[in-house]
Amino acid sequence: MRTPHDDGVGVAVPAAGNEAAGNEAARHEGADVEAPRDGVPLGAARRSDADHDHDAAQGCVPPPTRSGHTVVGTHTVVVRSTVPPGTTDGLVKRTLEAASGRTVGSGFALASNPEFLRAACAAEDFRHPWMTVIASRSARTVERLAGLLRPFGGELRTFADPAAAELLKCAHNIFNATKISFWNEMWLVARRLGLDLDGIASVVARSAEGSFNPEYGIRGGAPFGGVCLPKDTRGFLGFAEAIGVEMPLLRATVKVNDRLAAIVTGEVAALEEAADARGTQGDIGAVPVARDGAGEVSAMRTRPAGVAGR
Repeated sequence: MRTPHDDGVGVAVPAAGNEAAGNEAARHEGADVEAPRDGVPLGAARRSDADHDHDAAQGCVPPPTRSGHTVVGTHTVVVRSTVPPGTTDGLVKRTLEAASGRTVGSGFALASNPEFLRAACAAEDFRHPWMTVIASRSARTVERLAGLLRPFGGELRTFADPAAAELLKCAHNIFNATKISFWNEMWLVARRLGLDLDGIASVVARSAEGSFNPEYGIRGGAPFGGVCLPKDTRGFLGFAEAIGVEMPLLRATVKVNDRLAAIVTGEVAALEEAADARGTQGDIGAVPVARDGAGEVSAMRTRPAGVAGR
């Protein structure tokens, strides 16, 4: 999608296969739309996907003219597809610079603006977004894109590193997928027990703080601990095994938590050893190493002052 601004800025957007939303943006700005009709796949490690990503980037090379229109001012390329973190500053930047003979910052601008569109109502989601994310290493580019997209409404968040926006979108999709798989796993247990999961799940959605509190559990670096969560996760794994139901997602949850506990314990031990070596034991602060079922820190270890804890 190339959108001429009032100040002469052109925006080239590789879209994730949503022609309806792209056309809506074009009508909003009175611009033409040039975007791949098929989605750019996540996972550029595979050769075929890397070629696809490269072709998508090639399609947004900032030209002196395209489709009979002259692009004046600064041409801005905006990546909207779900891509691995680092794609905008890596593959896209390299491809555009090589193909155009220009460099980011002087010949054109580059940004990430991941879309949050649902397939069933993409055009409506574009017109009324609940969240807009913009990331660029150029503050001026962020400012210009914010000016373009702010009138659509919704919450606006900005980042100085495109990789942050790319990881955000990946996490967004993966979180949704993981939640669905969690309840599918619970559905298998309920079916084995002859229970209707729907009524159970609707209550849990209101009783579990992880569902109703958006801040719960989102800060990484501290495994869950306390009285309930460790024993209940392991205990339910044993129960599921006893009734003949495999729960790979729950098993992975316990495994990840054990791994984080080992990492944190090692990091804290290293900090304490360094503090002892410096003779700064008197300047010890506290670092959380576990969180309980309420999301509160349930265990603390000491750390040297001035060293950031999680």
